Amino acid sequence: MNFFLETLRLGLANLRLHKLRSLLTALGIIIGVAAVVAIASYGEGAKRAALADILDLGASNIIVRSVKPLEPQDENQTNSRSTRYGLTNRDLTRLSETVGPIDGIVPLKRVGDQVIRGTVTVGSAAVMGTTPELSEVLNLHVARGRYLENEDVRPPANVAVLGAEVAARLFPLSDPVGNTFRIDGKTFRVAGVMRRVGLAGGAGSALVGRDLNFDVHIPIETARSRFGDIRMARGAGSFSREEVEITELILRTPDEDAVLTVADQVERVLALEHAETGDVTTVVPLELIQQAERVEFRSNMLMVIIGGLSLRDSVFAGEEVQLIATLGNYTYEWSPTNSLNNSTIFNPIATPILPTAYVVKVTDENGCVNLDTIFIRIRQFQCAEPNIFIPNAFTPNNDGHNDMLRVRANSLSEFYFAVYNRFGEKVFESNNPDDGWDGTFKGAVLAPEVFGYYIEIKCLGG
Repeated sequence: MNFFLETLRLGLANLRLHKLRSLLTALGIIIGVAAVVAIASYGEGAKRAALADILDLGASNIIVRSVKPLEPQDENQTNSRSTRYGLTNRDLTRLSETVGPIDGIVPLKRVGDQVIRGTVTVGSAAVMGTTPELSEVLNLHVARGRYLENEDVRPPANVAVLGAEVAARLFPLSDPVGNTFRIDGKTFRVAGVMRRVGLAGGAGSALVGRDLNFDVHIPIETARSRFGDIRMARGAGSFSREEVEITELILRTPDEDAVLTVADQVERVLALEHAETGDVTTVVPLELIQQAERVEFRSNMLMVIIGGLSLRDSVFAGEEVQLIATLGNYTYEWSPTNSLNNSTIFNPIATPILPTAYVVKVTDENGCVNLDTIFIRIRQFQCAEPNIFIPNAFTPNNDGHNDMLRVRANSLSEFYFAVYNRFGEKVFESNNPDDGWDGTFKGAVLAPEVFGYYIEIKCLGG
């Protein structure tokens, strides 16, 4: 007992003698414990948010989506491309007649490229031709006006229901209902505005493949008759032609017990024509829900830290960002896979085009499984100042300050920079934005004078 009291007295005395060290040690312990609690809380919150987003899709739904196949790299390939892929009306008929039990199938067909009212353009809007049943299948609610009705389908009517964000941008100071706007030059009347949905940022958005707040829904017969199956895109020196009959199909089953059986039937039917091309994919929200529920009670056995995950959670479209999960003797399965360089390693490189929730499934050697999620947001990049900066002077005197003439910019897909002297002679050129000119030509330092430059750049996303 005396030994214990003496040890305690000496310990307290040392704490008084080294107040700063004691404070820093205590602070380190507090911060460490708080960090562990914060990470665990964040992981649990993200898991529950992802689960809620998945539930919003409907646990008894099955989503089948057209996917553009990878184009082969051909040195002789021209700038004009024509591609036919994805779901067809024959697939829709075949699924309707052969799989079951189902309560119905809702088709979606993406059309149009420009959503305009006056001088306002919503470039990120997704115009989807569909049927009135979609609102019930995806739990969509109308804030003003009405949703699509059967009378809008036959004969095809030029009416539309706007997502919350599209309505706010096209009609910032007026009621959209009853007003008109244009889709690729065709006039449509607004029948209603959808209530803002939570799938704008979460796992549900990644599964749907877009932000539903930027949707514009029109009758599917209107989409077919007014726009057809062919979408054309023109760019600088390039032209593409895509033919897709159906963008997505959503199958609704009577209850959750039938989902996995019907999903297996769907994949078997679609494999008849799409196994080799790989131009369709199937998403089953119920499978993700069951996975989340199975791993919830194991979360204390295996912690996957995804905040290490990425130093950034927002990038420009097409920009690379590294995702990092806990390194160990685990197997990794990341999804969605279409924007990852490798979905089975702990630190894949992601190049998302759309806002994406990346889910990693980690399994240890004992079979214990855990899931975690990170959401990567897409920033809007303007291919102009101040995002791109070209200096108008530099001092190459090797003092460590402003010694190189270098273009400062991020998120470039193409780059060419050349500098010319007053006689028109090229003194520097580079295709690498990280390179800079040090003021020399043919190994000799040039005298101070005025130089001209030529620059050609292309930002990510065109």
